[in-house]
Amino acid sequence: MIHKIEYKDRSNVISCYLPEGSVPDKNAAEELHQMTAMEQTLEKLAAVPGFFQGDSQRVEKIILTPDFHKGAGIPIGTVMMTKGFAVPQAMGNDINCGMRFYTTDLSEEKLLEKLSELTGKIRHIFFEGGRQIPMTGRQRQALLRHGLEGLLETGSDGKKSGL
Repeated sequence: MIHKIEYKDRSNVISCYLPEGSVPDKNAAEELHQMTAMEQTLEKLAAVPGFFQGDSQRVEKIILTPDFHKGAGIPIGTVMMTKGFAVPQAMGNDINCGMRFYTTDLSEEKLLEKLSELTGKIRHIFFEGGRQIPMTGRQRQALLRHGLEGLLETGSDGKKSGL
């Protein structure tokens, strides 16, 4: 389902792809609101002679993917189509960060009540080998710090107890 996010003080209408009944993360939505202020910056920079080569710099479209969550200046899962400029921070910021989108029938209040229990279970799945992928502690650390190259370098550690 596509949600539309509109801020009364901004000209963008943002498409957000989320399952029916879901709402975007509040902190990420606030960060997105702050990010869309770049339109005002573009207007100021366009007034500086020679700053841009063309005369039509703008954000044409913003789409949010289901992994939309707070980032560092630009929310993760934000896809922007711009014209006449690029936003370096928006390119590849935290790609495949491990964020996963799960749906539940729990209300926000019920989720908060069960948060510590759920956090432990989720940590077990993603960080403690709960996915039935046996790795030694050193292999997990190498994978998290250095990606697949780190895992390859520690491949000989397994000896029937790891990868």
